[in-house]
Amino acid sequence: MFIVLLYPDPRGEFELCREIAGNLSIARNFHCHPEQVFITSGYSSGLGLALRVLGLDGKKSGWKSPVSWSPEKVWSSLA
Repeated sequence: MFIVLLYPDPRGEFELCREIAGNLSIARNFHCHPEQVFITSGYSSGLGLALRVLGLDGKKSGWKSPVSWSPEKVWSSLA
């Protein structure tokens, strides 16, 4: 008996991305396509990805946080 191990699609589950895009459209009036939705394993992963894509990795940056916890702690852990 052989067990076939397949890696999931690296783009994520299309249905989940479609639902998130729909929710963003309704709740935030932010319109995007499911292909534009990226799901990461958390705040630091998403922030790290955004910094690398924008070419800001290792550079000083600023942001406004809409949350009550301290992103500065997460930010300093990426440095």
